[in-house]
Amino acid sequence: MNDAYTTLAILGGVAVLSLIFMLRLGRFWMGWLFSAVTGLIAFGLVNLTAGQTGVALPVSLLSLGVSAVGGMPGVVVMLALRLLWPV
Repeated sequence: MNDAYTTLAILGGVAVLSLIFMLRLGRFWMGWLFSAVTGLIAFGLVNLTAGQTGVALPVSLLSLGVSAVGGMPGVVVMLALRLLWPV
């Protein structure tokens, strides 16, 4: 199996396990809201520091959605993909 598919499978499994964990604790909405806010803040900080780091993420509905739904891990994945395949 390809390393990228293995990584995506692991990340998907972690996402499903964290979703089950949050649902069982009864803190799903607060956990999701916290994750969305921290993801959007991280997205903003990445673009704010783009002048110093040289890495910027494009602002689009897709990237904002990934930041909101994926939280910090979503931003990290977008950064990793941007560093691996610069355009």
